[in-house]
Amino acid sequence: MIQTLIVCGIFAFLYALKGGSGSTLFPWWKKFRETNKITERLLDGKVISTLGAFLFALLFNAKTVSLNGGAFGVPEYTVQTVIALLFALGWLASVAPSMGEEHGAVGRWGNSWGEYVTKGFGRKYGVKKALQRGVWIGACMVLATGFIPYLYFSLLFVPCVFIGQELGYRVTGKEGWALAEPIIGGFVYGIATSMWI
Repeated sequence: MIQTLIVCGIFAFLYALKGGSGSTLFPWWKKFRETNKITERLLDGKVISTLGAFLFALLFNAKTVSLNGGAFGVPEYTVQTVIALLFALGWLASVAPSMGEEHGAVGRWGNSWGEYVTKGFGRKYGVKKALQRGVWIGACMVLATGFIPYLYFSLLFVPCVFIGQELGYRVTGKEGWALAEPIIGGFVYGIATSMWI
């Protein structure tokens, strides 16, 4: 139970970073990001969250070799680099598409865009498209890990978006999906990942 809460918290944080909340969470983020091109790219939400997902999978999938062996009696562990790399690539593929239109289509109680067609590309958006994005998240993680429950938890994407936007409006009085991001990370990714590890 505690492990699940910790993992959900980690993925809520990573998904919030992915959504661009770094400057909101840390006051120094924007200034440090603008120092040069390397930090600008490194502190991009998708890049830094992918590095976080890689480190998470690397540390949480470490296998114990010996508890009392090794140099100076220090416990020895092996890390699963390939598994961590696949996990990070699955994370990157699942978070890479822009989700703004889907968030707007789902909306909150009494205020959603509903189903609409974009003028530029003629693509149709709505709750069905948001459900497809959720399934995309699950499919990428299933391909990366081989763990099928990611697909089941990806169906929570639409309810998480709705609840997050509704809570965000009730708390701040403003429209937006900033609060939906950590809810999606915690429920869609966090619970399934805690079962996987």
